[in-house]
Amino acid sequence: MPRRPATSLRIGRTVRGVRASLSAPWRAVSARLGPRPTRLVIVPPELRTLDPAIAEDVMAGHYALGGKVVSLSEGSPFAVVDAPPTWSRALYSLFWLRHLTTLDSPGARDHARAILAGFIAMRTWPPVAQDTRLVARRLISLIAAAPYLLDGADAAFYKSFLRCLARHGRRLQRALVAEHDPLARLQAGVALLHLALSIDRSERLARRAIAATGSELNAQIAADGSHIGRNPETAVMLLFDLIPLRQCFVRRGVEPPQPILNAIDRMLAMVRHMRHADGALAAFNGAGGAPRDLLAALIAYGDAASPASPGLRGGYARLVAADAVALIDAAPAGPIAATAQAHAGCLSFEFSTEGKRWIVNCGSPRDDGAELAEALRTTIAHSTATLGNATSSLFIESATATYLLGPPDASAALSEDGMSFDGRHDGYEKRFGMRHERSIALSPDGGGLSGRDSFPGEPPDHVPAALRFHLHPAIEPRLSDDDTFVLLIARDGEAWRFSADDAPLEIEESIYLGDGAPRRTMQIVIRLSLSERRHVAWLLERVSRGRGRGDG
Repeated sequence: MPRRPATSLRIGRTVRGVRASLSAPWRAVSARLGPRPTRLVIVPPELRTLDPAIAEDVMAGHYALGGKVVSLSEGSPFAVVDAPPTWSRALYSLFWLRHLTTLDSPGARDHARAILAGFIAMRTWPPVAQDTRLVARRLISLIAAAPYLLDGADAAFYKSFLRCLARHGRRLQRALVAEHDPLARLQAGVALLHLALSIDRSERLARRAIAATGSELNAQIAADGSHIGRNPETAVMLLFDLIPLRQCFVRRGVEPPQPILNAIDRMLAMVRHMRHADGALAAFNGAGGAPRDLLAALIAYGDAASPASPGLRGGYARLVAADAVALIDAAPAGPIAATAQAHAGCLSFEFSTEGKRWIVNCGSPRDDGAELAEALRTTIAHSTATLGNATSSLFIESATATYLLGPPDASAALSEDGMSFDGRHDGYEKRFGMRHERSIALSPDGGGLSGRDSFPGEPPDHVPAALRFHLHPAIEPRLSDDDTFVLLIARDGEAWRFSADDAPLEIEESIYLGDGAPRRTMQIVIRLSLSERRHVAWLLERVSRGRGRGDG
C-alpha cells in the first residue's frame, strides 16, 4: 500500500484540527442542551385568541401574512422565492400555525403536518428566518401547536418534530451569548424556558434557561415594570409568553423562579398604566396595535384588573380625572442598543375618554420592515411640537437598524392629585437654541384638557414651529369658518371643542396605525413664527356627551 506524502498527512491533520476547533463551541452548546428529548411532557396554555378563518385560508393555500397575500395552488410556502420581506418574516415566525389548531379533524391535521414538513426538511434556513427574535417566536409557536400536530402522527414525524425543537434550542443557546440586541436575548431565554418545561430530559436546559431569563429580566425590566426600549407593547408580548410558564412550573413540580414572578407583576402594572380609557394600548415608541380583547384577557388572567392610578412609570405620565385619561411621553430614549424601534416623540401625548380615543400618535406598523416604519418614528408623526420641521432626536444609521439618540435631556413632574403635568426637553437646543416646555392639565370632572407649549431660548431668524394633534380615525373634525376652533365629533355623537389663544387652526391629513393596519385620519395643526411669539395655550373641552360607548 503506497504511503501518502508527509506533506499530505500534515495538511490532513491541520484541516481536521481546524474543523475540530471550529465545531467545539457548537458541541459545547449541544451538550448544554442535554440528552436529546424523546417526548413532550406538557405544553404551556394558550392565552391568545385563535381564528378559524385564518386556518381555513391557510388550508386553502392563501397565506395572508405581514400585510401581504400569497396564494398557492400546490407546493410548500417555504419554497416561495422573491416573496415580500414582511410576508417572509411572518411566514417563518410560524405564528399563524396556532390558528390551525381550531380545525379538529384528521384530514386537517394531516394537511398541517404536510405544510410544516416543508419547513422541518430544510437543511439550512434562509437569512430572513435566522433572526434571533424570529427563531424564538417560531420555537414558541411550534410548542404551542405540538399537541395538535402530534395527535395521530407517525413515529417519523414525531422524531423529526423533536429534532426540529432541539435545533431551535441549540440556535437560541448560542444567541444567549452572541446576540447584541437585549430584547432578542430575553426572547431567546423565554423561548428556551418554553422548550425546557415542555420536553423530557431537560433539567440542564431548564437551569440554563432560568438563569438566562432571570438575568435578562433583571437587566431589562425596571422596578416600575417598563422595558428599557420604552415600547409599551414589549411588556404585552413578554407577558403572553411568561404567564403560561407559571402553570408549567407548577405542573413540573418546580417552584416558579422569583425573578420571573416579580417581572410579571411589574409588567402587568405597566400595561395597566399604558391603557386608555377604552382599553386600548397607547401608541408610543413602536407600539402598533395590541388588540383590546387580548389586553383585557391578559389583565384578567394576571389577576390585575384594578384600575391604574395617576403617576409616572417608565417615563410616561398618566393623568386621570373621571372618565378621562391623558398619557404623555416624558422621557428621552433608552440605551442605544434598545432603540432600534424607538420614536422621537418626547412630550407627545394621547387623550381618551370611556370608549373613545381623541388625540393619538400615528403609531407603528406591526412588522419592523414596513415602508412607513422609519417615517413614523419622526417627531412630526406625534402629537407634540416640531421646530424647523426637524425631529427632536437624532437617528443613527447602522448596517442592520436605525437607532435613536436623545433627546439629550428631558424632565417631568406630576401634581399630587395626578391631574397636571409639566415637562421639558432640549432636543432642539443645539440646532435652534430653543427648548420645548409643555404643561397639560385635566379638569377635576374630566370634561376639559388644557395645555401650554413654550419655547424658551434665543432662536435664529425665521424658525417656524408647529404643534400637531393627530386625531383617531373614528373622530370627525369640523373647522369653524373663522379657523378659531375645531369641533371633534365621535360616532356616538359625543363632541369636544378644540381652540387655541389667538392662533389660527388648520386641518391636515394624517395616518394612524395604532390599531395595526394603516388608516387615514386627520390632524389639527397650529403654526407659529417664533420670532413673533414663544408660547401658545390650547384647550380641549367637552361640548356634549354621546348616546353610549364609542367605537374608537
